[in-house]
Amino acid sequence: LSSLREIGLTYNAQRAFILEFHNSYQNLSGTPFAKYSCTYEWFEKGLTPMQFKCIDLPFSSLSNVVSTLLKSKHQQIIYDDMKKFEMACPGLYSILKDDKTKQIIYTSMYDKNNILIGLLVLEHHHTPSKINLNQLHIKAAELTSILNLRYKYLK
Repeated sequence: LSSLREIGLTYNAQRAFILEFHNSYQNLSGTPFAKYSCTYEWFEKGLTPMQFKCIDLPFSSLSNVVSTLLKSKHQQIIYDDMKKFEMACPGLYSILKDDKTKQIIYTSMYDKNNILIGLLVLEHHHTPSKINLNQLHIKAAELTSILNLRYKYLK
């Protein structure tokens, strides 16, 4: 998505990506989400793509982040301590640990029925200047609209 490139450049990130929640075909337990995958990604030259490494990861490895997001007033979390990020999201940390990541920002994405469907994530390799989190949340909503349209017409 060209929108991810725009978001990455606007917020001076080295990577911008979307984590979408989904159920696997094996999941018959009735659990709302069993897995998550990186479905779209933009990154600066020199970084390794993570989209092919982040497929069908267990949702449980992201549940701490999602739980904290749902309790957050702004529906966003900023991790600027990589030890805390590792504890909160070990699966994603193991994929990103070779990068020189200094900060991760998670922003929630909701569908038209106000159901959490995924996360917009920004990866910074330096401490960015102050970010307008409200504007970032608006960008996440715009991305959700684009994804909803895309999936509607793919069916």
